[in-house]
Amino acid sequence: MSEGNGTTVIPITQSWLNQQLVAWKPAQNASIGFGGVLQRASYGSLESPINTAQVQSADLGMLTAAGASCLRIDLNYAPWLLNQQNYISKMDSVVNQIKAGGHCLVIADAGSESYRSGGAIPWSQFKAAWVQRVQTIAQRYRPYGYVVIKEVATYGPMVSDSLTNPLFQNVSDWLSLTQSLVNAVASVSPSTKVGVSVATDCLSCQFYTQYLAGVEKIVGISMIGLDLYTASGFQNVLSFLSSYGSGGKKLWIAEAWSTNIVSTASSPSRATMDKEWMLVLYYFALKIHATMVIPFYTDIFASYGSWPSQSSSIISTYQAQRTPVFVEYHSLTSTYGATVQ
Repeated sequence: MSEGNGTTVIPITQSWLNQQLVAWKPAQNASIGFGGVLQRASYGSLESPINTAQVQSADLGMLTAAGASCLRIDLNYAPWLLNQQNYISKMDSVVNQIKAGGHCLVIADAGSESYRSGGAIPWSQFKAAWVQRVQTIAQRYRPYGYVVIKEVATYGPMVSDSLTNPLFQNVSDWLSLTQSLVNAVASVSPSTKVGVSVATDCLSCQFYTQYLAGVEKIVGISMIGLDLYTASGFQNVLSFLSSYGSGGKKLWIAEAWSTNIVSTASSPSRATMDKEWMLVLYYFALKIHATMVIPFYTDIFASYGSWPSQSSSIISTYQAQRTPVFVEYHSLTSTYGATVQ
């Protein structure tokens, strides 16, 4: 279940992009939904005092200027578990601002930062808490889309008996959980489109093959999200779809970048490559008939390298700076961005 288990992970390179730019160029371009990750509201970022309401607005403003129609938050549930009302109010404000601007909200489950930081709990308790979590969030925010499971393996460190409890490795148990999460969202926000996302370097693993076969039979699942960060991930998607298809579910490129190594992604030396990567990603989305593309490290739209530690300087960076990948993304959204239905 761990990413890349039993597979060869091949990184994205400039030469690979050059090849795919030709190989995947469509006969005719088409419209597609474009999203972006609101980095300053995701995971534990909102807890930082430098990520003020003004910083949130600047982040949102940058993504809006780029042409993102949907804004994704990888939501940290710790404040609800710890009854941190100030944090919850800040999240309420961010969500209200997204909706007030006419953008669709996508939430991806990120568990709880408290689970990551020494508070892991047994699998049986984790599942029950998970169902409660998505129901609470769906009822409060009623998102357009909800990725209720974000890569199976990411939850391992949050579950205290993940390495010893056979149910954590059991496909049927995960499918039962998935159905419970779908039901939980539907009970409080029936119009929300529910999906799961998968690490594409694991698509050839037996667990994912069996899991997605079961997911495709769950009526309440609207989309399957593909998380793409490697050249091998792209090839695995093509192989998987050729062998199994999508079961009639919509496909989202739920998150993607030219690498998943944060220190590498933030290197200014990748600026030219990332611009081409964005176009190749769009071509690939058309090739597999994906309906949504969501780049992940969207702070790079404004700046590579280390970011300032003062709120005023962060705001200035979001407002004044643009990188080549922003320019390419904006070019695509302004010409081919679709209204999300």
